Amino acid sequence: MALVTAALSVGGCIASYRTTADLADRACPPAHAAPAMGWYAPAAVRDRGALDAWCAGVGPSVLDTLPATRATTLGGVEALRVLVWNVSAGGGDLLGFLESEAGLRCGPTRASAPPFVLLAQEAYRRSGEVPPARSRTRVSAPAAERERAGPRADVTTIAARCGLALVYVPAVRNGGAEFPDGREDRGNALLANVPLHDPIVIELPAEDSRRLVIAATIRGGTGDSLRVMSLHFTLLPKLWRNLTTGNAARVRHALGMIDALERLEADRSDGAVGQSATIAAGDANTWSDDDAALQRLRLAFPDSPAPLGEGTRGPFPADHVFFRRGNTGLRGGGLLEGTYRRLPSDYNSDHHPLVITYRFGR
Repeated sequence: MALVTAALSVGGCIASYRTTADLADRACPPAHAAPAMGWYAPAAVRDRGALDAWCAGVGPSVLDTLPATRATTLGGVEALRVLVWNVSAGGGDLLGFLESEAGLRCGPTRASAPPFVLLAQEAYRRSGEVPPARSRTRVSAPAAERERAGPRADVTTIAARCGLALVYVPAVRNGGAEFPDGREDRGNALLANVPLHDPIVIELPAEDSRRLVIAATIRGGTGDSLRVMSLHFTLLPKLWRNLTTGNAARVRHALGMIDALERLEADRSDGAVGQSATIAAGDANTWSDDDAALQRLRLAFPDSPAPLGEGTRGPFPADHVFFRRGNTGLRGGGLLEGTYRRLPSDYNSDHHPLVITYRFGR
């Protein structure tokens, strides 16, 4: 009873989801962020210290916002296919997925494809720029990967091979192994055959490890724009975290993302990016469509499609798409009805991808 009482008394720490763009006392993110990236992080000192220990094990972010292979469009982007997938590090066949679902032909004989963006989670990178682990560095176990035929290529290699724009922000070190060509980290990525503008990173409140949301803006041919956000929430925090947050770890992640988005739009209220419609999607690690974190997100994204009612990780609805319109009135775009679905193949990941189409305003 005393333990329960103590847990309830500190359950108010759910309020420590608030974010800030002030990184003056952070040792890690400024060293790893490209200068053009906006960065939002938890305001709570406890969160920042924990996140820095994880961040110390990863390499720099990758920011290559202009694709070498442009989408096939006439008069600018009119419709954008948004793909959402936890790629399970090197387990998921990312190259096969892009060729099959985005219509790409990669390699020496590249071919353009209709406009698309992939919101990826658990993308991995192997590089000599990933630093050796030091005494205070937190290192995650490597992502579980299913065996598959063919080479295991990281996200930077595949983006270069396919000529895609890439925003990659590592969250944690992907295991402690040393390889002849470097070490591995993993995190969130955006890959697209259209330009990616105004890249943003949101570090979520510290739970089991370091989790992120990354965002960028895609501009249509008539001035309308769409912000896309790749999110990855926690799965199973340690027991003591469940006790001290009232089992609200994913709620803290949802509220942290929402708070950062509100601050982002306030910071840019005098520019076009503050007017953008927004799709936030990814692996929320939920076991039910009624998860409290999802309920908070649906309030913040009132134009979201209805849940699909089917599992994306085994029987569990782990992955979701949320949407809210911009404030451009009737000229703004929207989601195309009937385009939201789960893809039948998991491409050797432990998650099935999602897809939805956004049509830009005219």
